[in-house]
Amino acid sequence: MKRVMSLVLFVALLLTMFVGTPVQAQNEDYDTDLTYESNPEVTSNLDEIKEKISELQRRGYIGDESSLNEINLPGQQQASYDNVELLAETYVLVGLDTDTNKTIDIDQLILDNGPADTEKPLNLVFYTLKITDFIGNPNTTEADFVHSAAVTSALGCCSFPKDYTINSSVYQSTDGTIYAEFAKKIETVKIREDVNIVTRINTTFYWKSDATAYANFKDASNLAASGTEGPFLLNKKGVKYPEYTDNNSKLVLTKPASTTWTKGNIGCGLTPTERIKYRDYYDTSYGSITWVDNLGRVKYEIHHIRPCNYGGTNIYDNLIPLPYDFHRKVVTPWWSSY
Repeated sequence: MKRVMSLVLFVALLLTMFVGTPVQAQNEDYDTDLTYESNPEVTSNLDEIKEKISELQRRGYIGDESSLNEINLPGQQQASYDNVELLAETYVLVGLDTDTNKTIDIDQLILDNGPADTEKPLNLVFYTLKITDFIGNPNTTEADFVHSAAVTSALGCCSFPKDYTINSSVYQSTDGTIYAEFAKKIETVKIREDVNIVTRINTTFYWKSDATAYANFKDASNLAASGTEGPFLLNKKGVKYPEYTDNNSKLVLTKPASTTWTKGNIGCGLTPTERIKYRDYYDTSYGSITWVDNLGRVKYEIHHIRPCNYGGTNIYDNLIPLPYDFHRKVVTPWWSSY
């Protein structure tokens, strides 16, 4: 009887160690059957630019006939893809004094001229340059990185350029610090005509881009606007590296220090005992979280920031708790296409 009771207690102890950590939940680094549903945060300063244009209109530098809707017209290149994931939009507003061929500080112009009825300088033209970076066919083997630039409006009180020369470049980096120019394009176009650089993605890289537009008059060419975007860390299917900060501990899911890590066969997955120890360490250091709910459902998994198969270790600086769905549906699939 005592032997039977001892066996029952031993089994119960094992179940206690594994509660909330089913076998499926132990594969912390890879699960290629899951699909990635992306929802990256897109940065855009469009509202800020519209406010400045409205202020210039109110002060009489720009006529009421100019339309704010024109400055953010979508580029034709986006229409060529069935699926597009926008990475960033940047709008640059520049003022040019056509008498001196010098750019002006718009913020200072608004401050200096005070009320709307103050005497205005003449011969000012204002340009908006729209720079867009997006992924065409994201999360596929045919994903493209697309850098697009266009002068979307020319506003003001005097003669306008006949066309614009746009100088665009795309850069790549394997470590996020040193970038090399990967592609370059210089084209002379009419207003609202895009200059596009399209690059097929087949390797994990950090990406950046920039564009400079020149306004071409009959007898002169003047800098109209310039802007940059990035960096973006994209895997070989064009999926942006997920951003995450743990609300409780403020631990950050940091980006890989290299895009050229080699995948090996030796793992470093946590044992059940090591998993319990890390949970205790985390709860003691940062405050308790609900690792497993009352129904035995896993709420947080312990993720290796540098995955085991890419040289990661079990040191605590390489570990971070991630919500179960985020870990399984976002982070793990990203690494599957690293």
